[in-house]
Amino acid sequence: MLLCCLSWANLCYLRVWSELFNHKVDTQFTRLTEFSRTHYVAALVGVLSLGFAAYFFILLLRRIRSGLFAPLIRLASVGCLVVPLNALRIVISEEAPSLYVYLRQPLVGVVGTAGVVGLAALLVFLAVLTVWRFRSVIHRLPLAVAVTFLPLLPVTIGQALWGALRSSKTAHPAPERLSPSLPRTPLNHNRRLAWIVFDEWDYRLTFERRPPGVALPELDLWRQQSLFASHALPPGRHTLTSISAMLTGLPVWRVQPFSRTDAWLILHGQPEPVKWSEARSVFRELAASGDRVAVVGWAVPYCRLYRALLAECCWWETSVRHTSKGSTLAEITGWQLRSLVETTNFSPFGQSGLAADHYQTWRSMMDHLVRLLGDPTLHLIFAHLPVPHAPYFYDRVRKRFDRGNSLAAGYLDQLEVVDHSVREIREALQRAGLWDRTAVLLTSDHSFRGARALRQAYDPRIPFVLRFPGMSDAIVYRREFNTIVAGKLVAAILRGALATPSEAADWLERQRASPQLSWRPGSFRDDP
Repeated sequence: MLLCCLSWANLCYLRVWSELFNHKVDTQFTRLTEFSRTHYVAALVGVLSLGFAAYFFILLLRRIRSGLFAPLIRLASVGCLVVPLNALRIVISEEAPSLYVYLRQPLVGVVGTAGVVGLAALLVFLAVLTVWRFRSVIHRLPLAVAVTFLPLLPVTIGQALWGALRSSKTAHPAPERLSPSLPRTPLNHNRRLAWIVFDEWDYRLTFERRPPGVALPELDLWRQQSLFASHALPPGRHTLTSISAMLTGLPVWRVQPFSRTDAWLILHGQPEPVKWSEARSVFRELAASGDRVAVVGWAVPYCRLYRALLAECCWWETSVRHTSKGSTLAEITGWQLRSLVETTNFSPFGQSGLAADHYQTWRSMMDHLVRLLGDPTLHLIFAHLPVPHAPYFYDRVRKRFDRGNSLAAGYLDQLEVVDHSVREIREALQRAGLWDRTAVLLTSDHSFRGARALRQAYDPRIPFVLRFPGMSDAIVYRREFNTIVAGKLVAAILRGALATPSEAADWLERQRASPQLSWRPGSFRDDP
């Protein structure tokens, strides 16, 4: 019986093992550090603790053989399969996202989030009814499952021990920073630009079909004092594709990492791939002309890719790994055990650990960005911020950063975090006396891909708001274009070739002759 309990605990840790044993190059590319020895040991401690706890609990229950509690205990025993089944669901969603989206999205689009919740409740009711009907024998099902997967127990333990032996001793939960590598020299010109990319920021829900109750006063103000594009399209539907295309200006079809520090850019219509770190880019062009560039990044290893070109750099990985939380054995073990009953957005404790991590990441990035915005020796400050992307942590009703247990509706709350961020950017520039010297470009890497879950039509358009110093009126650019030209636009402004919003609008119009500007997301194959 003890071995069966340990086998069950091992199945509960399926997601944790999946994260620890996943050494694919594409996952290592976007991770800050390798897992430490402490992570593997914590998982072993967790499995043993959970298995022994289940064993002693069963011994206690065996004393109750009759009466009212006996059938309830049989029913409860079936419930122990919920945790490993949920772990399996999460692993499928992470390892086979296309299949997971295919199975989930059409249903959400047809019946909506409330319909999915109602259908899930119906399935749970039918499952309970079935369990009750066959209560005399069904309680043996968990034992059968545990026995079936018992051979995996020594295999998993062996892998964990091997991983612990090969790993470093300490965990490194902090973001990766690149110390200033270029000297702090006076500006060779007075032009400055802050390029801010908000991840998964949607044009339609922000400006055109904003739901009632979503207040975005700062963005409304910027819209009235900027070059505002109403039909800007991203280079792709995924972050790596869009970011690489905007920075390089190349028609990136797919990004294929080949090491922890670099990736191939597979280009549309071109037979030979290009190394991301060696490809032409706005950072390389500015560095060659003596401009100082600083980066505050998320999800993309900017500091590894552009180390020699940046004056300062700091990047954070995405908040998707429960096994990354904590630094000591006790902390990591506790978070791994907690992850068994949590998902990215849902937690019985209120806000999930990943949502809390996401908030801390955003707050740390904003603090870092505010400092860089006030540095008069920098020409370009590029920031890729993690909002309004999930997990959702902001409650727009209570104006607090403790929201939890939210599906797609949390995206609307998170739009207000974008508004908060833009206000902080403006105030930081004003405090530093650089507001009238700094152009600011606000845009996104892709639109909200879960719009149908809110009963909204999917719209590929993204915001594109360019404010020149001293602007007080709006210029609306209504022609469709692809933001693959964003890096070229930024370089042209910093070179002094574009000094006014009218010149920038005319420049966009001239760029329409390029076939790159006619692309629409989805018209060519994107990241898988």
